[in-house]
Amino acid sequence: MVVGFCVVVQADSFIDVSGVDEQREYFVNFDIGEFICDETLVDEFHILQSTKYVFTDASGTIQSVEAGTFFFYLTTTLSIILFVQILFFIISCITIPIKTTRKLKPLYTMAEATKVFSSHDFGDDQYLTLQDAINNLPATGADSKLRTGRKELIGLENAVNDLIERMRESYKSQNRFVSDASHELRTPIAVIQGYANMLDRWGREDPEILNESITAIKSEADNMNRLVENLLFLARGDSGRTNLRLEQVNINQLLCDIYDEFVMINKEHEFRLDLHTEVNAVVDVSLIKQCMRILIDNAIKYSPVNSDIIIRLNSRGNNFYAIEVQDYGIGVKKEDGDKIFERFYRSDPARNRQTGGNGLGLSIAKWIAEKHRGHIELLSYENLGTRLSLVLPVYMSN
Repeated sequence: MVVGFCVVVQADSFIDVSGVDEQREYFVNFDIGEFICDETLVDEFHILQSTKYVFTDASGTIQSVEAGTFFFYLTTTLSIILFVQILFFIISCITIPIKTTRKLKPLYTMAEATKVFSSHDFGDDQYLTLQDAINNLPATGADSKLRTGRKELIGLENAVNDLIERMRESYKSQNRFVSDASHELRTPIAVIQGYANMLDRWGREDPEILNESITAIKSEADNMNRLVENLLFLARGDSGRTNLRLEQVNINQLLCDIYDEFVMINKEHEFRLDLHTEVNAVVDVSLIKQCMRILIDNAIKYSPVNSDIIIRLNSRGNNFYAIEVQDYGIGVKKEDGDKIFERFYRSDPARNRQTGGNGLGLSIAKWIAEKHRGHIELLSYENLGTRLSLVLPVYMSN
């Protein structure tokens, strides 16, 4: 193998020095192909090492370079580079298999599990045992679980028990929803029935009782109508029958419309509109307006008269924005913070009855936010106020 080396020296001019021409000739005419290790060649190599090149650098100073110094640094540098490459090669040979094994560990585990599972011979007795355990599982037991007593069926037991647990939670949630809805409907029906009986006895002859009864019946009928509409809305949403009608909307203008609406219909609170950014987003206009009405109504119910209610629009980066509704009312208890979005949840049932709430408003607002791939944030302190933030993405596809 023949290796060639080249040295490039930048200089303004080269100056010949007496006595080096003959030595330089040895270097120029040196042929590696005729390299023979004898005394003559050794002498020539020493002459080659002692050869000096004299040149003038850019500043005009005369400099000299010995060929032996160049060969020394060259061989040292090549040795270091070779050592580093060998070291990296050894490290790669050790670390790459370890990383590969770690990455493929889940596949190895799955393969071993499949191998163990396939090695079992499930006969008729195993299937009959599993069938009997399922048939004997109590349908109404709160803590009943599938147990076969067979080690080879433990994986199936766990899967079935997890499914049963999820079904029980769903059944409890549905049962609680029906019970709460029945209770909410029972109250206005009882009020209407009571005033109807009072009208039947004394209302024909007493104008005062007649007017009181008519007012109460109309109020409870309105409450019942709102409750039924909310229940139908949630039922359609849970069944997937509520489709979004998305369109490009200027959120600033939408909030201005909602602000004007509440300023006109509610004279007991001071409304403020703070628009800190300009947002054009893709939303279902009717659902977003419904969500905002719910949040503002909630602020009105639990804020003192003549207090401020702020509607604020802020940017959340390039892809999200937040519509905030802030009040200075009674606030939310810390233990109720995670529960106020549950259906029919009431931290104070008596207070909700007085304000006309049925515990479904915030549940609907949460559903609308999630349907738009957003969420609602809660920040509240007792006796200081509450801020509900509707955080939504700017762009959303059907």
